[in-house]
Amino acid sequence: MWKLQKKVQRLNKKSELSPRTAVRKFVRAKNISPQVRRQLVFAEVIKKQVNISLNSPSRKVKHAAYKIFSGSLVKHYRMQNHLGLSSHMLRKYAKTSIKDPLKYKERTDKQRNRQKVTEFF
Repeated sequence: MWKLQKKVQRLNKKSELSPRTAVRKFVRAKNISPQVRRQLVFAEVIKKQVNISLNSPSRKVKHAAYKIFSGSLVKHYRMQNHLGLSSHMLRKYAKTSIKDPLKYKERTDKQRNRQKVTEFF
């Protein structure tokens, strides 16, 4: 009885393809060099890891993932919709992504100048 239940569970369970299997099914019988195949496997691995990290309960991990994928290269090559991420979340985290060091320096200089002026008067 136990073996039969396990067999039914395995059949009903929706199995995810491994990155290599996904690439193999995608490419099928086409002649592709091993280097290109390796790049495709790498892309599938990254895609799977992104999905895992975005589904994690930790907010820090999600925040970091959204920051990475709201970068300029993703925008330049117009790959936002290929990521499968919410456009609202990408825009939200794009605003809080890596700060420009020059703007940060200007802001601190302005604060210092404002402080000097207030001290003077």
